[in-house]
Amino acid sequence: MTNILIVDDHQMFVDGLSDILAQEQELRIAGICTTGKTIHRQLAEKQIDLVLLDLQIGSVNGLDICTFIKENHPDVSVLILSMFGEGSVITKAAQRGVDGYILKNSGKEELLRAIHMIRNGQEYFSREVSRIMLTSLRGNTSGNSPGSGFQPPRLSKREKQVLHLIANEHTTAEIADQLHISEKTVESHRSNLFVKLDVRNVAGLVRKAMEWNLLNGE
Repeated sequence: MTNILIVDDHQMFVDGLSDILAQEQELRIAGICTTGKTIHRQLAEKQIDLVLLDLQIGSVNGLDICTFIKENHPDVSVLILSMFGEGSVITKAAQRGVDGYILKNSGKEELLRAIHMIRNGQEYFSREVSRIMLTSLRGNTSGNSPGSGFQPPRLSKREKQVLHLIANEHTTAEIADQLHISEKTVESHRSNLFVKLDVRNVAGLVRKAMEWNLLNGE
């Protein structure tokens, strides 16, 4: 029996994932975390073999969660289930020691294949994820990434707008008002930026954005 901890704050996705896993006799959902605050406690209190981890958990950087698990619970495997398809994010996750990475648009068969391979001591990076990672690594020689060896992360138009407003010291409420979006949506974009640029706070976000030259233009 493989005890699984689901870490994801999208309830509809969690419900669908739970339905899939419930059909597999050798898999058991030992816990579900919808916020970053409960992850450490569940890992400490429960017998967990595999974490299914989204990289965006509210304001928590999922890459930091990967590091925490691998440093403090080395026997626990980590499979990333994410919408992030950027080569820089995937490669950073691999460097943190994750055991697998698939995109959220993957089908049930690929998810179960990934879990099966990881349960048997292997890694699983989907074909699409492997292709993205290889493309990113090939781009290392372009010199686009100052010091890190990666191409600059791809930001959406809205993420760029939020980044510029953060850099100009606007509050979440002010950003929401200027962009005519909710504060929750602003926080979601902020979380995406933290993951894509691999930072923990606003100071790190602005510093990395300047290094990547992401504050020029819009």
